[in-house]
Amino acid sequence: MRLADVIGHQGTIRVVSRLLAADAVPQTIIFEGRPGIGRRTLAEALSQALLCLQRQDGDACGACQSCRLVMQGDHPDLVQLPDAASLVGLDVKTIREQVIEQVWQSPLMAGGRVFIIPSVERLRHESANALLKVLEEPPAGVRFMMTTGHASGLLPTIRSRSQIYRLTPLTVDELQRLLVSQGLDQGPARRMATMGGGSHRGALGGVVADIPLSALRSLLEQGFDIQVVNDVIAALDKVTRTRRQGTERNQEQRRILDLWLEGLLQDLRQDLRGSASEAAVAAIETVLELRRDLAHYLPVRLVVEGLGVCRSR
Repeated sequence: MRLADVIGHQGTIRVVSRLLAADAVPQTIIFEGRPGIGRRTLAEALSQALLCLQRQDGDACGACQSCRLVMQGDHPDLVQLPDAASLVGLDVKTIREQVIEQVWQSPLMAGGRVFIIPSVERLRHESANALLKVLEEPPAGVRFMMTTGHASGLLPTIRSRSQIYRLTPLTVDELQRLLVSQGLDQGPARRMATMGGGSHRGALGGVVADIPLSALRSLLEQGFDIQVVNDVIAALDKVTRTRRQGTERNQEQRRILDLWLEGLLQDLRQDLRGSASEAAVAAIETVLELRRDLAHYLPVRLVVEGLGVCRSR
């Protein structure tokens, strides 16, 4: 995604675009704000612009090979740490393997490398100190994009070495545009945006109310069961028939299933607030992987069946 395509945060986007045009983007940037307002989206858009081979007017071109690879999630010089790991606290092993050991590698395509670290406030003490050593003397051409809900929760030494941009919640109009861009009709999108509290995650609450949560969780926790799979598919067929008449059915099923999986993730994340068990982390990783598969057009039935694989991993 190009910076020009990001919805909201236009003041911050103008600033970073000017920095891009002047080749003066700080080596470490932190996007601070509540979840669901586009922190990571902005980090990814800025990363694409940094890695673009034909940058134009302080933004990515969106068409070169580097841009295409970023949008596909396959760019060799862009390292994104997983959301699932950040939920339970990024341990030092993850930081060493995915950041410290890779930060000194030469870029393969672009003029540098970019590391995206979500929810950086969840860094455990040892891993935060390990990351700090890299931030103190980062290699030339390497940049870090981090997100956080509260920059005050970070080590003062990390804050002092970072440029912090504080993002505000989306307006109702912006949130409506975002929901429409994801396939919702104007009317439902407006209602959801009005109740979303400026957050995409908050707006999704109304859409996932009909999620067959118990069935989805049963597949994750009990393993594959053809009857449960059929129940989920039947529920998907039912809700699809009542939404957006005239839309191609397969496309609508994919959209609804993705929203259901997002709702399932929210439920699993709630579990992690009490205890960070290996089973809960594995379940989250499974759902994240299946959402990626869904985005790459894996059939909806196979995605649902894939939930039953978690226990065998």
